[in-house]
Amino acid sequence: MTDLAIVIVSYNARADLEACLASLANHPPTTPHQIVVVDNASSDGSPAAVRTSWPHVTVIDAGGNLGFARATNLGIRATQSDLLLFLNSDTLVPPGAIDHLIEILR
Repeated sequence: MTDLAIVIVSYNARADLEACLASLANHPPTTPHQIVVVDNASSDGSPAAVRTSWPHVTVIDAGGNLGFARATNLGIRATQSDLLLFLNSDTLVPPGAIDHLIEILR
């Protein structure tokens, strides 16, 4: 179990998703965390790209385009963290931003 689960829903947004994950890798939260990407049946190779470049990221294939809410629920069920952070695949995380959010929440 980690303290924070970061759930990202993606659909045919490979370039944005890779930039989002790179920003998380470059500016990771200090809080123990996991990253879960739920892919809504992308045809752009997103799941394979994530599995290759970020093997520590959990990728869930939704099996179809479930939409944001249902895909988010899949991601939530794959975690056991006290805190959840939902990011859009086009989010670029600035240094310290997630730690600051966690500090405020706690």
